[in-house]
Amino acid sequence: MKKIFLLLTIVFLFVTSGLIYNIYSTQDQLIFKAFPLKNDFVFDLDYPHDEVFLPTLENTHINGLWFHHPRPKGVVLFFHGRGKNLHFWSSRAYPFIKKGYDVFIIDYRGFGKSSKGFKESWLLEDGETAYHFLLSHYPEDQIVVYGNSMGTSIATWVAATHNPQMLILEAPFYSMVDAASFIKPYIPEFIIRWALKYHLRTDQWIEHVKAPIYIFHGIDDKTVPYEQGQKLYGKIKDNKQNEMITLPKAGHGNVHQDPLYIEKLDELLP
Repeated sequence: MKKIFLLLTIVFLFVTSGLIYNIYSTQDQLIFKAFPLKNDFVFDLDYPHDEVFLPTLENTHINGLWFHHPRPKGVVLFFHGRGKNLHFWSSRAYPFIKKGYDVFIIDYRGFGKSSKGFKESWLLEDGETAYHFLLSHYPEDQIVVYGNSMGTSIATWVAATHNPQMLILEAPFYSMVDAASFIKPYIPEFIIRWALKYHLRTDQWIEHVKAPIYIFHGIDDKTVPYEQGQKLYGKIKDNKQNEMITLPKAGHGNVHQDPLYIEKLDELLP
C-alpha cells in the first residue's frame, strides 16, 4: 500500500508540475492575444486626434490616441480588452465623440506601438500614466473612466486610486483567477492561483471606488459569464449610487450595440 501511495503521489506531483509549467509559460499570449504595430504605422481615423507616446517609470513608453471634440463636455478614458491593438479598438471612441466627449485610449505595454513586455504591475502603471496625463488637461470631475472586459480591472484600479466623475464597466470579471477558472474548468483552482502571474483583483479594488459605478453585462456572455458581473456587483450593491444594468440579449463582444446599453449610456452621458 505504501508503494502504491508513493507512486500515486509522484504521479500527482508530476502532473501538477506539468500543468503549472504549461500555464506559467504560455499565459502571456493566451491571456492578452496582443499584436504589435510598427512605429511608422499610420492610423486612418474618422475624427480629429493626436497620437501620443507617454513615458513610464521603467524608461519605456505607452502609445495612445487622444480624440478631440470641438466643445468637449469632458473626456472618456477607455481601457480596452484583450486582443489586437489600437488599430482595432480606436473605433470604440466614436460613440463617445458623437455624444460630445473627448476620448483617450491607450495600448498597454505589449500591445501595438507600446513597449514590449507583460507584467501586472505594468498594466496598472499604464493605467495610472494615462490618468495622470488627462489630469494635466481636464478637471478630475470631467474624467469618465471606462473599462471593457480585461480593461475593467485596470479601470477599477485607476478609479479606486483617484476620484473620477464615474466608473463604467463593460462585461467585467470578478478576478483573473475566476476568469481563468471559467475558461479552464478542468484545472483545479489552486493550480491556477499558483501558476497565474496575473490575478487582477477587481473584486478587492472595486470596494475602494468612491465614484458612481455602472456595470453592463450581457446574460448571453460566453467569455466572461454574467454571474461574474453579478458577483462583482454584490461587493458594491449596498451603495445606492451604483447600478448593474442587465442586458438580456447581449453576449460579450456586442454589449455596446445593445439598445438597452445605448439608452442607458445616453442617460449617463447626456
